[in-house]
Amino acid sequence: MQNNAKDFDCGECNTMACETGGGAINAPIWEISGVLEATTECPKSLITADSVGWLMLYRMHESGKLPLSAKSGYGSGIYEQPNNYLSAICLIGEKLTAKI
Repeated sequence: MQNNAKDFDCGECNTMACETGGGAINAPIWEISGVLEATTECPKSLITADSVGWLMLYRMHESGKLPLSAKSGYGSGIYEQPNNYLSAICLIGEKLTAKI
């Protein structure tokens, strides 16, 4: 998508799909390989509160801040993180560094 960002200019879109709960937009089919199947749905409408939360966790992870340990209340090590957390962080990192 980053190679054709001009095709996803909200100022040029007249479908209002992002404000009406999603739907097709006037843009080419796009996908995020391994994460999202090919679609013409508005990318903005696919961003959920959970998505934003995971991206915030990723930024904290990248800056060396890990979730607090339930036992000690202090930042815990990478080996104390749940597998789902580590999988999500790895996936986000892979997709952010990949050339889509």
